[in-house]
Parts: sequence; structure tokens; C-alpha cells
Amino acid sequence: MSVDAPSDKVTHYGSADSVNIIAVAASSYHENGTIGFAKIKKGRLVIEIAATIDGVYLQDTNGAYNNIKLAVVGTAVLPSIARSDVELNDGDKQVLVEIQNIASSSDVDGSPEFIWLENNAGVISTVISASSTSATEPVAQPSAAANVVKDETKESATPIDENSQARIGAVGYATLVD
Repeated sequence: MSVDAPSDKVTHYGSADSVNIIAVAASSYHENGTIGFAKIKKGRLVIEIAATIDGVYLQDTNGAYNNIKLAVVGTAVLPSIARSDVELNDGDKQVLVEIQNIASSSDVDGSPEFIWLENNAGVISTVISASSTSATEPVAQPSAAANVVKDETKESATPIDENSQARIGAVGYATLVD
């Protein structure tokens, strides 16, 4: 299932193998059902309490991710997160995604944590910050969003995509043998 609704709010119930969120308005894509994985390029994915998602795949737009937000409502579970490659020069920092832990879906801007990518001497790592303008303020109780980069020594996480032949949890494999 694909969603390209840059000016609309979308709410999904039921089940689907995957959802590809190309764009959705600031009012968000709200997941209430069960999906294998969500691929998001632009907009906000709200994971409602009733939702079950195995994984989220962040897709860059022109080498940037700062137009993606994830919101986790109440006791909903933040799934494993993977991302497409992005090129960072030495010393570069970039906001990867904003994670919002919210009490209800009407409070979509509450309690954000910003996940950054940074390149220090060729080592790509993630930094969790309470601010979108600084990657140096650590969050006292960071969420599971720290799993945004599977292997912090590499620029590329293990992505989940529609070309994967096999998937275990949120990890995609090119072939079943892998």
C-alpha cells in the first residue's frame, strides 16, 4: 500500500504487509492496525496504541531526513528502525528523525527527542538530543530510538525494503540464504 497525500491526514486500520508513505500532511499518517513495515519519506507517522509494526524504514530526500517525524502514543511500541544510506562529510551532523512520545494522538508535538547522525573522523554515530539545534545535549531517558542506526561504525544500516527476499523482525536480507 502506498500513501501520497501531502495535504491530507490518513488513518489506517486492518492489516497490510507494508505501507510506503511517500508524503503525508503535518496532521499525519496514523497507524492503528498491523503492518510488516512502514517506509516513510516525508511527514509524521503516528504509532497508535493498537498498532503493531515490525519495523520502520527511513527513506532520505536528497540526502536528508529532517522532514520525517515518528510519534509513539502512550504504551505503543516503537519498532526497530533502519535507514537508507546518506552521505556525510567528516564533521557533518544531521537531524535524522524526531521521535515524539505522546499521551494521546491529539498531542502530536509533545516530548520530542531528536536523533542525529554525525561523522567524527569517518565514524558514523547517532546522538540523541533534546534540541533540534544541538546534538550535544543528551536526553536523560532516551527512548528505544537509539536503535536508529544498527551498526554505528558504518554509514549504512541494514535496510528493510521491498527488494528484500527474506525478513526477520526489522532486518531485511537479500536472499533467504543470507
